[in-house]
Amino acid sequence: MRHSKREAEKTYDRRTGPERKGIALSFAQNEVIRLGDDEEEEQRRVKRNQSVDAFNIGDFVAYRCSESTLEKPVFLLGRIQK
Repeated sequence: MRHSKREAEKTYDRRTGPERKGIALSFAQNEVIRLGDDEEEEQRRVKRNQSVDAFNIGDFVAYRCSESTLEKPVFLLGRIQK
């Protein structure tokens, strides 16, 4: 019997849920850190785009919380919906 790629990944991936989520979270944390370095640039870009709707339905967005630190980054991930 043949599996689709998704079925095969789900069937044969023996990592636990937290292990799989850890990979995604570490990627997101690295992106937040990388983007944090360009915070001033980002603020200038946002000011330029204030009159333009910067997000479209279906876009993924990340928000860095004010209590976030380099040692303990805190951020929220979301997707723009209708």
